[in-house]
Amino acid sequence: FNSPSTKLPLKPPTMSKTEAGLDLLKAKGIDEKYIGNGHYSTGSGNCKWGDETFYYKDGIVINTSLSHKPQNGKEWRIVAYHGTEWKNLNSILKNGLLPGNPTDCETFHGDVYGKGVYCSAYQSYAKLYDRGSPENVNCGGKVRLVLGLRIRNKAAISKTTDGRIWVIKNENDVAVQDINLTFE
Repeated sequence: FNSPSTKLPLKPPTMSKTEAGLDLLKAKGIDEKYIGNGHYSTGSGNCKWGDETFYYKDGIVINTSLSHKPQNGKEWRIVAYHGTEWKNLNSILKNGLLPGNPTDCETFHGDVYGKGVYCSAYQSYAKLYDRGSPENVNCGGKVRLVLGLRIRNKAAISKTTDGRIWVIKNENDVAVQDINLTFE
């Protein structure tokens, strides 16, 4: 029993996964003008469109203001993922994903399958390319950075000998749809 003069410490308010994701982006200095609306958290699973299956893992999805909505029933429906490091995020949001050796990308590691934007239908595979340490989020847990992409159409995808890797040769055929913070 507490006396009237004893004050109990207040518990900090519980933060949702989405709020924690937005808080982390702010702490990382991500320009708010690139953050859109309609954020959500996900479970793990896959979805199918046509003959392609896309895989995702438990995480936080922050929509960007750069989103491409599917058009004419055909374009911008293909989903892919691109892993990157935090220090590249503002540049990617500002300039887009650039094929080859982008001057602002300190973490460019080569082009085994030729010049292009490297991505994957597997979010878990793309996550491997965030080589930095996972970041703590205020809702508990650690996350890695993976960008959700929209690809213009099937013709834009160059498939490689590694079925997990796609190469998009033309920067106008790929757009950043959302920022995925995937839990470890």
